[in-house]
Amino acid sequence: MKYIKKNGTEPKTLKEYRQTTPNAIYKGFIDTDQKLKKALLKEQKYICAYCMRAIDLDTVSVEHYISQKKHKDSPYSIEKHKQLSLEYRNMLGVCVNNGEHCDKTRMNTPFRRLNPLKPECEKLLTYSLSGRIRAITDNEDVSFDIELLKLNCDFLKNNRLTILEAAKNIFIKEHPRGTWTKKMLKKEAEKYRQPINRKGIAKFKPFCNYIAWYFNELSKSSKYP
Repeated sequence: MKYIKKNGTEPKTLKEYRQTTPNAIYKGFIDTDQKLKKALLKEQKYICAYCMRAIDLDTVSVEHYISQKKHKDSPYSIEKHKQLSLEYRNMLGVCVNNGEHCDKTRMNTPFRRLNPLKPECEKLLTYSLSGRIRAITDNEDVSFDIELLKLNCDFLKNNRLTILEAAKNIFIKEHPRGTWTKKMLKKEAEKYRQPINRKGIAKFKPFCNYIAWYFNELSKSSKYP
């Protein structure tokens, strides 16, 4: 999960629908020219708000952080859920998947702690060399949310490891073993925390935080000067 900074620029089509349609609900909104999805992709720099897989117009789905329907554990009223279903600040872009993870397993269950719309979300998570995500301090609420999203399902773990292996191979090709330093490894970690801008389009590498974590952990080893 990576922090998403909302830029406040919601699509005009969504704003007009909300303001001009009596008793408007999200289900009735038509995403003309896919402007809503395009806005979310640009804002998130083309990664899923929950698992950080790469997404594009063909593989993105609109998710509501506070669900459209009220869950028994939700502190909000039914009307509040309906109201928030049309608020751009409550919308995220998530990956289309086969039901194994992210919004497909979460459904309308409220989160206890994790929220990609808050900077703290990244500080609450850490990783392992086996590709797992875990709460950084064994926080029960964070662990609940990780399980809710099934972020440690085999599919995601294997994908993280595949992407990491590719990143490691690129690094080794550019920097032969025996030449590595702490500064070099930290610089590599920072590289994955930043989006890559190509032809005016900024994109994060898929699973970027996991790769950044790996190189940062490597830099802590006493074997590197």
